[in-house]
Amino acid sequence: MDAILKNDYIEVFFKPDLNAVNCTWVSSPTSEEFRIGMNAIIEGFIKHNTGLHISDTSELGATPPEDQEWVNTRWLPRAVASGHRKAALVVSPDILTKMSVEDIVTEVKMAESSIEIQYFPSMNKARRWLKESEYLY
Repeated sequence: MDAILKNDYIEVFFKPDLNAVNCTWVSSPTSEEFRIGMNAIIEGFIKHNTGLHISDTSELGATPPEDQEWVNTRWLPRAVASGHRKAALVVSPDILTKMSVEDIVTEVKMAESSIEIQYFPSMNKARRWLKESEYLY
């Protein structure tokens, strides 16, 4: 595994066996920390020439509307330009966190239909889907 960013709120690294950028939100970030973490994902896409992303959002917490808007207007175009095409998201059982992630994904799907996004209850299921779906390409 190649670490891209690791600190108190996020771990972003490259998983060679999945050819994917793996992100685990360790705790609920501030707005600045959220954006730093999201930008590290793009850094991983570029550095490792991949468009695959697997993210555990269980500990992300609710994302404020201004950060949701930032994802859709600023982060998403750069992510797509860097090759982002598929995301496996592990969602929290916490309803506020889950709704926050789903709100972002709904906006992403409306703005950019080329990214395939699926939700999962565990990292194992997310990894399995990402690996199996890539065999179809």
